[in-house]
Amino acid sequence: MIDFFIAGGGMLFLCFAVYGTLNKEGNTLINRVFSLALLARFFQLFVFYLTRNHDTETLYWFYPFNTVMQVLSPVCIYIYVYCFVFDKDRLKPVGYLHFLIPALFVADIFLWFSAPKEATLSSLQRMADNGQFFNSQEFSILDTSVHHLFRRAMSIGYLIAIWAVLIRGFKEAVWTIQKKWVYFISISMTINQMLLLAQLLVVFQNGSIVESGQNQYMFIIPFQIILMMILFGVLFYEPRLLYGQLLISERWTKPVHIEELQEPAPAEEITRRSPMDDEKVQHYLETMRELMEKKQPFLNTDYQISSLSGDLGIPVHHCSYVLNYHMGKGFRDRVNGYRVKHFLQQLPLKSGTKTIEAIAMESGFKNVTTFYNAFKKEKGQLPGEYIKERL
Repeated sequence: MIDFFIAGGGMLFLCFAVYGTLNKEGNTLINRVFSLALLARFFQLFVFYLTRNHDTETLYWFYPFNTVMQVLSPVCIYIYVYCFVFDKDRLKPVGYLHFLIPALFVADIFLWFSAPKEATLSSLQRMADNGQFFNSQEFSILDTSVHHLFRRAMSIGYLIAIWAVLIRGFKEAVWTIQKKWVYFISISMTINQMLLLAQLLVVFQNGSIVESGQNQYMFIIPFQIILMMILFGVLFYEPRLLYGQLLISERWTKPVHIEELQEPAPAEEITRRSPMDDEKVQHYLETMRELMEKKQPFLNTDYQISSLSGDLGIPVHHCSYVLNYHMGKGFRDRVNGYRVKHFLQQLPLKSGTKTIEAIAMESGFKNVTTFYNAFKKEKGQLPGEYIKERL
């Protein structure tokens, strides 16, 4: 029964990982990093399965890759949560530094296969006999005594960073489906890390790794299975956590461009069936316009599509669909358009006391570069040229 749950759960994680990798819809960055995190989960369960069944020959080929994936997993989850919460579709160059440590651990793969295979298989056999899920031999760039502690410390460090992102990025009280989803992911990772930490505390006794005793470290498997059943139970109870977040049920074609917010594209111009009827689309268009014009949420420099979704109480993918296919602009361009409009309204009133850049910052732009790029994209000219000609 235990093997059934491990194998079944591992295959589900693998299927989701493959789907996310091949899926070209939505935010490809978060699709890819989340797929890597799911693939790491598959490797972990697969190593559990091989260890339980003493299949050391197969374990020999998969184990070193599992080490790298387990180091990569917390990095991917952090990047996923950060990009999801703050609606990022690309990493800044400094963001790639997060992958530096996992890249260093690739050296473990070469060290593993450069060692005599007979000695490695013997070590794996002892690991399986003792019911351990990690090898105590020296096959790593780090010393054995600190290797596993380093991995746990790294995972807990990223876990703390994830919760810091959630606290900073989701301040509103409304529990939208997007907020539920990202908290669901974060809580799952938290529980899993606590289980792995508990395992490590049992394995390390008096500062050394215990080498004897049959299956004394297999206690983590029932907890892992219970956690997996709870997670899948939550997904069945709230399937919207998958719809539009992990799975995409509709593939849409090239967007239809129109000029005004209150004039949605006619149905015949959309080459494929819309996931929403015309009445719902019209309602979303009017609600978005009213929200932007009356409450002006775009003045918040950190306003994201997840924030818009929360304000309107509709899924993120519906917001994205309406913006792209019935308004002709993505979220960033539409919000920056409102900011440019607000800037031009405030300029005659404040130009005598404030600089152009200061008024732009008050209009919701995070920095001067974004303001200049958005203004030129919206008006076809730089602010100085436009103001000189018209004001």
